[in-house]
Amino acid sequence: MFIHIKYNLRTMKTKFKNLKSYELIYLGLSIAVILLFFCMSISPKGLSANDGLSYFGGRGWSIIPYTFAFLVYALFCWLASNKIKPTNKRSKAIKLLLRIMAILLFGLVITPHTLVDPIHTFFGTTLFSMQLIVSIWLAFGVNKSPVVFVLLLIMLVSGLFCAYYLPLKDGFLLQAQIIYQIAFAGILVYFLKKLK
Repeated sequence: MFIHIKYNLRTMKTKFKNLKSYELIYLGLSIAVILLFFCMSISPKGLSANDGLSYFGGRGWSIIPYTFAFLVYALFCWLASNKIKPTNKRSKAIKLLLRIMAILLFGLVITPHTLVDPIHTFFGTTLFSMQLIVSIWLAFGVNKSPVVFVLLLIMLVSGLFCAYYLPLKDGFLLQAQIIYQIAFAGILVYFLKKLK
């Protein structure tokens, strides 16, 4: 039995090492989303508190899965960046984007909005702005795909909702953030699949 477990662990390690960059993003985001849905189930007030995803990083039991969600996604972004060979502007930009995303996601975790809101807001705003700028550059400058344009439109609309709800006491900031991040992930995966 021990040999069988050891073999399965070795096989899993080999499979993990062979994952492509876009598969790492899928996996990291999937784990993060599951953990964030767990946060929502143990602290449902966060759905209407209008603190966005940050609500779960500063209150009660949801701090633990929230922290793991962001750290796992940050780790997988970093690992995905390691898979990219910087052979052209697009690949260099995506590699840099993933590394900066990982750092900003880590920054969001270590600066809970309940303690240091201005710094936390800076990390979040920088993350969303950078994702939008790179997405626009990829959509218009690199590959004019209808799928990417639809995802970019979804990002723009949900980003406007994020900006609108951010200063308000009540609203749908969390929902707008989730839609924005899923649309961004779609654009990112689209271009990661195109990299050689």
